[in-house]
Formats: sequence, C-alpha cells, structure tokens
Amino acid sequence: MPFHSQNVILERTHLNIGKTMAMTKTMTVLSAPYVSTTFTECVFEKGYYLDLSALAANAKITLKDCVCGEVEITAENYNTYISVELPANRTLTDCVAFE
Repeated sequence: MPFHSQNVILERTHLNIGKTMAMTKTMTVLSAPYVSTTFTECVFEKGYYLDLSALAANAKITLKDCVCGEVEITAENYNTYISVELPANRTLTDCVAFE
C-alpha cells in the first residue's frame, strides 16, 4: 500500500521507467507520487506520464540526473520527453526540481 504521510520522502535510484512497465503497488507510487520524491539517475521512456495531480501542497518531486535515452531531462526540455500533470493552481517550478 502506498504511503499516506506527507512527511515521507521517497528516493528512487537507477530505475528504468517506461510507460509500458507493469503497474504494481510500488510503480503506482512512482507514476503518481503525492509525497516528496527524488528520482536519481533514472532512465525514462519517451512519453512517460508523471501524474502529480495529487501531490501534497508542501511536496516537491526532484529529477536528479534523469535521462530519456541519452538526453538529460531538464526544465527546458522535459515536455519533449515526459508528460507531467500538475495539481490545480500549482506551477512546474512549484512542483518539480531538476538537478
């Protein structure tokens, strides 16, 4: 079962994340996080959908050294590689950090 505490911070490192991966309880947290979550050195499949619509008000997602193919995902190019759904009344800068 996914975590329900807004104080939990999840760390995911060296994952290959694709839109066709099997959905398990762990993968549900990865595709629709609602607590602060850091993805470190993860490889995203082009077109991957990151649903942040339920992200807690004080939570932020960090994409640290994540790539699509061999291209680093940044604030300037993320929409070329992944789709991000934001919570109502929040901006990308408010919800996602790119490092």
